[in-house]
Amino acid sequence: MAVEPAGKARTFDLRVPPFANFVSEDLVVHNSMGKKKVEEMKSHRERFVQGAKERGVPEEEANRLFDMLEAFANYGFNKCLPARARVVDWCTGRVVRVGEIVRGEAKGVWVVSLDEARLRLVPRPVVAAFPSGKAQVYALRTATGRVLEATANHPVYTPEGWRPLGTLAPGDYVALPRHLSYRPSLHLEGHELDLLGFALAEGHLRHPSGVYLYTSSEEELAAMEEALRAFPNTRIRVVWRRGVAHVYVGRVDRRQEAGAVAFLRRMGLLGLDAKTKRLPEAVFGLPPEEVARFLGRLWTGDGGVDPKGRLIHYATASKELAWGVQHLLLRLGLQSRLVEKRFSGGYKGYAVYLLGGWRRPAASPKRWAPTLWASGDKTSRPFLPPGKRRAGAPEMSSPSPSWRR
Repeated sequence: MAVEPAGKARTFDLRVPPFANFVSEDLVVHNSMGKKKVEEMKSHRERFVQGAKERGVPEEEANRLFDMLEAFANYGFNKCLPARARVVDWCTGRVVRVGEIVRGEAKGVWVVSLDEARLRLVPRPVVAAFPSGKAQVYALRTATGRVLEATANHPVYTPEGWRPLGTLAPGDYVALPRHLSYRPSLHLEGHELDLLGFALAEGHLRHPSGVYLYTSSEEELAAMEEALRAFPNTRIRVVWRRGVAHVYVGRVDRRQEAGAVAFLRRMGLLGLDAKTKRLPEAVFGLPPEEVARFLGRLWTGDGGVDPKGRLIHYATASKELAWGVQHLLLRLGLQSRLVEKRFSGGYKGYAVYLLGGWRRPAASPKRWAPTLWASGDKTSRPFLPPGKRRAGAPEMSSPSPSWRR
């Protein structure tokens, strides 16, 4: 863990009753009046409402006034996040920025909040969002590769309770959800999930003459062709060069765009290169079973198992794509570590390592086996190139937080 200055930025705050905390960047953060604990805030509210009722103020109006006071106190104490900080909208699964909530671009957002009494993560609505001025922001970097930017006095949940971000030091632990729950809001067909995974892992999405997929595996090529044939007006041409299959995605009727290309366009992927590839917004709204299938196809191209180090890993040149993969794994109850690496050839890239290596998924119930790791079902098996070993199935963990440096 490390805390370092990240410059000055406009900061914002969210109000999330009754627990006054939420998960941002996969870490549990707090925001409440001054440095009061949740129990103290509840006591203050009860006394305030009781006193107001004795003076003839209706209970509903007293609670509304207390809400206003609490929001004002949050503004004054300036424990805030920059606009770029990410949270998960529990109602849809999509990832939204704090700035989007403040500007009203994301409405009706529910975030994941920690019930400290039960140590369980539960959905709670954001009832207020407001700017808190410009302030010095610090970046908290954890050993798992997560980065939280916030003001130095913004509390983060630790084994000792809530501690200001600025007081944390290397070796300290912070809370990380074992499993990040959400309510799925979208659905994609199997061939659509497969094409997304193949295109992000093996696709040339900014070729001047169209979309190309590449593979050196006969099995993966068969899976690519099967997925592409399910799209309308889509023609496939395969050319082998030096042991690599070049799969050109064309169209039957030249007056219309190929269905596969049109789908990738809707997903916002066309024009992206290896360093700018990212997960489509739609992926975050998918149910876990579809997330697992998508990750399985993605892993086919850029993931694998290191037999020597016994590590299950995913590698990419895109930092944003690596973040997305790590975040999706958390939704499946799998912990991982994201690191920056230098790959062969000297180029910079990123790797996501599954914590626990291949022994963890192998010892788990096979809930995600048909789609994330291996299956005997021809239509859903994620084909891995020769030399990449398949593992068992991942595990869904308790929604309570775990502790990570």
